[in-house]
Amino acid sequence: MPSEQKTVAQNLQIAEEHAALRRLLGVISELAVEGGEPSARYAELAGHLMSQLKEHFAEEEEEVDGVFDQIVSDAPRLATEVNRLRREHIDFLSDAQRLLDIAEAGDAVQEWRGRFGETFIRLQDALLRHESDENELLQQTYGDDIGDKD
Repeated sequence: MPSEQKTVAQNLQIAEEHAALRRLLGVISELAVEGGEPSARYAELAGHLMSQLKEHFAEEEEEVDGVFDQIVSDAPRLATEVNRLRREHIDFLSDAQRLLDIAEAGDAVQEWRGRFGETFIRLQDALLRHESDENELLQQTYGDDIGDKD
């Protein structure tokens, strides 16, 4: 696949993954606000979030054909920013694990719903900022506006 077509395909894939992530964050956000569900439902959704993040980050960081390596190859000046985003992935996975741990402990721990909500809001805000930073990085690299589908 020519490089330009590959880049367009990668940008579309990232946009689709970001949209799926935002949908899942919306479901978890509703649950955190409304409450009332058993802790197992929180744990189920936190587990889905962890899986989705792992898959998404792995695709971005692949050594061959990964988005981040492609960006550094095409725009070496952005290597520092790419490395910052990679480091954030580690933090996000740690935060997602913390969210899962809170949900799994659930009813055995007093005030767990409040801790879940606070942890989730911090993670959600950071993930949305990170997503915006990734989109900006793609635009800086390729000069393409990947639009509001991201």
